[in-house]
Amino acid sequence: AYVVRVGRAEQQISVVDVMTGAHRRLTTGYAPHWSPDGRRIAFVVPRVGDSQIYVMNSNGTEVTRLTPAGANMLPTWSPDGQWLAYISAGSGGLGLYVVPVDAVELRRARRWVADVAGDLSMLPVFSWGP
Repeated sequence: AYVVRVGRAEQQISVVDVMTGAHRRLTTGYAPHWSPDGRRIAFVVPRVGDSQIYVMNSNGTEVTRLTPAGANMLPTWSPDGQWLAYISAGSGGLGLYVVPVDAVELRRARRWVADVAGDLSMLPVFSWGP
């Protein structure tokens, strides 16, 4: 998966089949991150003053929003593919959150994990353990 800039502002997520060289546009957004099993892609959709994290099937279907309003970024799958961790900017600074990907009430299921150092000009780095 990769991101193509369209015009001055829009970014689109596309995939390429390395065997055939065929390219296919999936959706508008950036920062695509494949699930461990390769069946889903997490990504960010920016809006003015807002950015949301979504998950879709690897073919671009079944797009689901995971995050509440705010500046949400850096979606990262857990090794088992059951959770997404992400950074969210709020009035108190940056926080690290996790959300179960298959929860019924996704936007209400998120859990704060930690306050993190950094700001939107210097994003923190985080990773899951095995």
